[in-house]
Amino acid sequence: MITMGSYRQQPGASSSEVRKDGKRVAGKQVFPPPGSGGSDPQMRPRDLDFIPETVGGKEPKPAGDHIHDRDRTGTVVGKPIPLVDSNAKVTGQAWYGDDVRLPGELIGKILRSPHHYARIKSIDTSRVEALPGVVAVSTGQDAPNRFGVLPVTKDEHAMAIEKVRHVGDLVACVAAVDEATAIEALSLFDVEWEELEPVFDPKKGLEDHDEPIHWRGKYHLARTNVQKRVFQEFGDRSLVNTPHASSHGSWTMSGVHHGFTEPHAVVAHWDPNG
Repeated sequence: MITMGSYRQQPGASSSEVRKDGKRVAGKQVFPPPGSGGSDPQMRPRDLDFIPETVGGKEPKPAGDHIHDRDRTGTVVGKPIPLVDSNAKVTGQAWYGDDVRLPGELIGKILRSPHHYARIKSIDTSRVEALPGVVAVSTGQDAPNRFGVLPVTKDEHAMAIEKVRHVGDLVACVAAVDEATAIEALSLFDVEWEELEPVFDPKKGLEDHDEPIHWRGKYHLARTNVQKRVFQEFGDRSLVNTPHASSHGSWTMSGVHHGFTEPHAVVAHWDPNG
């Protein structure tokens, strides 16, 4: 979709040229945005408002405070509209999280669980803290509050506390002066694990367990992994005995996720205004 959007905005470009540009992105041959001064720009906070020019700089920056302000005439209904950032992405000029550099920035890395289900008996961070270049270390004990905003997150913490519930669960994090130091620091965490029996079958997961995934019972039914039970009824029950047609069975659906062009990433800048 992005590639076709770029192609529509470049009437003079051949399909082979567009494919060539697309391969640049797929191969992570990212070119510095115009005006950045190089492939490793030292960005100032105000530079984050930068809007890349299109290929060749032929199209001016749109008026207004937002890139989507370019069309306010109501002429977008009923016709295909290319993505506003198609050219920048296809030609490798779009900015991604890894392209942003701020003065004095720290690089954070996360220690993740190698186990499907396990109890964290202890975490020793002393070797991590002693590594030159490490600025901060944090574990789940430093963030005990639950998210608790949505029903599905009432038992969810920012990092694992006492237990990990899946491979890749967040165990600890470290911030260092550069990426190499942060990566090295991950190998210095000393974690003592007690592996528990994982549950891979959803039906088995509904059964009572001595060691439920969510074990405190505050937001889940005691001794189960069931957060809540819901009974829904629609229509006139008396018609069930004389239906024109009926269907019985179990239905499943696949998980759906967006097709992102980079992993989730964030660059944070702290100032007196928060």
